[in-house]
Amino acid sequence: MPAHKIKGSNRWCEWLNLGADPATGRRIRRRVEAKTKRHAEMKAKALRERFERGENILDKPRTLGELLDDWLATIERGGKAHNTLLTYRNTCANHLKPRLGATAVPKLRARDIQKVFNEWADQFAPSTIQSFKTVLVAALDLAIEQDERTDNPAARIRIPTVKRAPGRSLSSDEVRAVLAQCAGHRYGLAVQLALMGLRRGEIPGLRWEDFDEVAGTLKIERQIQRANRELVAKAPKATSLSRPTPAACVRQKQSIGPLRPSRLQPVSNRRACTIAAIPRLPSCSPRGKISRRSPMCWAMPRQP
Repeated sequence: MPAHKIKGSNRWCEWLNLGADPATGRRIRRRVEAKTKRHAEMKAKALRERFERGENILDKPRTLGELLDDWLATIERGGKAHNTLLTYRNTCANHLKPRLGATAVPKLRARDIQKVFNEWADQFAPSTIQSFKTVLVAALDLAIEQDERTDNPAARIRIPTVKRAPGRSLSSDEVRAVLAQCAGHRYGLAVQLALMGLRRGEIPGLRWEDFDEVAGTLKIERQIQRANRELVAKAPKATSLSRPTPAACVRQKQSIGPLRPSRLQPVSNRRACTIAAIPRLPSCSPRGKISRRSPMCWAMPRQP
């Protein structure tokens, strides 16, 4: 039916005939309204094009806030780490929902999203803006999978380039100097494990059954993380399973040697190892060099 003026009003409307429902056989009709005849015809044309592309225009569209809730519930069952989920929830609740949450998902446009991200670029670091975009793109991908959209407008927005500061690698002499300073220290074993390439959360997750003294290897089976103010054991990152533990710049026998006497010490002399007790240390890069990342602390705690 062509656009016509609504009786007793200055607005225009147009009815669209979209065929029949294959399940019930009933005719599918939708009505659009606008202030002018031209705008009513444009809205009707856009709605018909969305229907022909396969988008779901029959159900009431979700808002972006509702989509973000559904996306969080979906990835939570997908095995995401607790800290990652916490970061995603904070991003949605504190940033995306207040600015874009009330907008219907089919009505999201790249220029509107770009305007919001331009304002955020003046307030946050580029890496933070990148995390906002990552969450929004992933949520809208879910809307595409569920036939609510056919494109992802967030994927086309432009954000500031993330500039990474160049890291500094320790030389072999510096590594040996650190090992010499931590010899006999109560945190010395943790420092040596960090120089072998272990992450901060992986060190307290080690058990003696992970250490093969004959083969001279150390398996990384778990890591300790804080979840809801409690320390819990989690599976390590995928890269930990294939990452070589001994640093290339230190001989393997020198790296695993301190583990043997530590195992023979009385339990009373080995303090419980927690995340809070381990200082932030540099980790070993794939090439065997010790990369210094920020924030970090090289200072060792004093002996009591």
